[in-house]
Amino acid sequence: MGNPMMTDKAPINVMEWSPEYVRKYLEKHMKSSHFKEDAINKLLERIIDCFQQLNRNTPTFVKVITATEFKKFRENNKRQLEKLNKMMNT
Repeated sequence: MGNPMMTDKAPINVMEWSPEYVRKYLEKHMKSSHFKEDAINKLLERIIDCFQQLNRNTPTFVKVITATEFKKFRENNKRQLEKLNKMMNT
């Protein structure tokens, strides 16, 4: 009949997953598991930590630049990389 884990509907956006949803999902699918309870709890804690890190809003920004500015930026980075490569080779 297919994989039972694939039949459950999970929120498409990971940002919508709550720790409680993850806990219930894992408990449901780990009941027939051969893993020890401690291993399951450690896995659950790691997964919840990962989801909480995804849910943190980190400041982001975008700076709009012209093609000329980008070209200058690229050339400057190229020069800096060349300097670093020379320093590493000596």
